[in-house]
Amino acid sequence: MEEQIIVVGQCAIDGVSHPMNVREAEIRTDAIGKFIANVNKIIVPYGTKSRERGGSYKPRTSYKNGNGEKVFDGLERQGLEIHRRVAEKYGLIPVSEIMDYSDVDYFLDVPDMNLQIGARNAQNFGLLYKLGARLRGEEEGHPEVLSNDVIAKSNTQGHNKKEAIGALDRLSGIEGNLFYCLRGQCKPNSVSGIDRIINKWSMAAKYLFDEHQHPDYRNLNQFGIIYETAKDLENIAKIMFDPSHMIGGKTDQTRRDIGLYAIEAGKLGYHLMLEINIDANCTQCDADQALPPTLNGIDWGRTQYGEEPKIKPYSFVDIISEIIRHKVETGVVEVSQERLKKDLYKLQQLQYPTPDYTAR
Repeated sequence: MEEQIIVVGQCAIDGVSHPMNVREAEIRTDAIGKFIANVNKIIVPYGTKSRERGGSYKPRTSYKNGNGEKVFDGLERQGLEIHRRVAEKYGLIPVSEIMDYSDVDYFLDVPDMNLQIGARNAQNFGLLYKLGARLRGEEEGHPEVLSNDVIAKSNTQGHNKKEAIGALDRLSGIEGNLFYCLRGQCKPNSVSGIDRIINKWSMAAKYLFDEHQHPDYRNLNQFGIIYETAKDLENIAKIMFDPSHMIGGKTDQTRRDIGLYAIEAGKLGYHLMLEINIDANCTQCDADQALPPTLNGIDWGRTQYGEEPKIKPYSFVDIISEIIRHKVETGVVEVSQERLKKDLYKLQQLQYPTPDYTAR
């Protein structure tokens, strides 16, 4: 049975009182890492394991905020060092996005780092060529073959078989695993935009108006094309699904839908990428769509909700619980009902992290 990977964590590693507060950023990342490690202690026998994501280099859509100030775009090397320390402390595999090949040595200095290629770089052939060559040991001066996994996101214009294969082929032959992550397609902003998408991307016409779409979603939901994408990329890459970026957190219902689609994709056996965070009311990147690690002991005042919502989100624990329950019920894993019941109880008993950022 192939191990199912759930990549979870912060969109960006940042501080609470100020995004550049490195000390607070480490406290927050440590608390999330400890929680993920405690989840892994329970779920590994079910063929499922979590890795910790955290952005140190962040490609932001806007360069300036409403006040004309440069937006926060990551702690860069300091963020990678935080990620390294937390991952090593708790025995986690770190996942982070590389934007520029000139930074590759900083990433490869972090043991077992999974390199993420973001949607904006999905067609950056220069980056893909160089990264593939480095990992295969083909770069001059770096003959060692490396085993780092790579997670390549689909581009913002949607999945196109030819372009996806072309991008992934530049990374083919690496020793580590290669994942292709569906993260949603940008919505067209006009009728003519819809026509262009349908004309250019044949698969888009199949799900542009399907039952998985909603006007409040951040992007077009690609749940309806998972199976076809998996067939397109058979023997090329493993399929990962990122409902956080597809659906976003515009409303309480959309945040709940993130969990619903994560559960459905997880039950189908696909790998997942999810944003979870603590103190999400004090984060700079994608706070609205971050799910809580658990609802047990949650202080809603320290979340983006501000108060307990009428429509509660699925937490990371809720999602994992449904996936492992399904694996047992369908015979994917051989675990007794008694063991499952005990492990589900252990998961629900995990406490929401509430770190003290003033402690010395």
